[in-house]
Amino acid sequence: MKDKMNTAYSAALIHLLKGTIYQENEKLWLTVLDHRNTMSKYFRQIGLQLFVDEQHGYAFLKEEQLEEEEEQSSALPPLLERRALTYNTTLLLVLLRKRLLDEEQRDILSMPVISEEEIVTEMSGYMPSRQDETKLRKQVITAINAVDKLGFLKEVKGYQKTYGIQRILKAKITAAEIVELLEKLKAHGGHDE
Repeated sequence: MKDKMNTAYSAALIHLLKGTIYQENEKLWLTVLDHRNTMSKYFRQIGLQLFVDEQHGYAFLKEEQLEEEEEQSSALPPLLERRALTYNTTLLLVLLRKRLLDEEQRDILSMPVISEEEIVTEMSGYMPSRQDETKLRKQVITAINAVDKLGFLKEVKGYQKTYGIQRILKAKITAAEIVELLEKLKAHGGHDE
């Protein structure tokens, strides 16, 4: 019995190091909930913070924020992979986060959904105006695929080209950052793609 517990515990640790654990993966999710304090202590030793959102059903790791003086003297190299995102991927992430914020303000608790057409319409306001429709749609589909791969969109079964917005995005982009990021994106205008 103890071996099964150790295996489940180890599996949860490894999955957290690789990415997000969602409530849908019941075995791993329950292991995280049952061992949250122990896992937090373990990850703190290597400079990571365990973030668990029980209400929305996800858990992931963040690098601990260090003060500037601590950062300079710290010998710990970054452990979590940072990815450079394209303009379109960043734009889509910010627009999806804004959609989540709008839905929260209207007290909508279910997973917000968005269609490919809505994404094209919203993104087109931040793209070069003289861009042809085919090229725009291709860029949007590429951004959708990238955001899906990052785990922030999930295709809704039974609905073609419709996606659920994963609430973990709230933990990655704060409400305060939305306006600032949208202004920067609008000023940039997607000139590198």
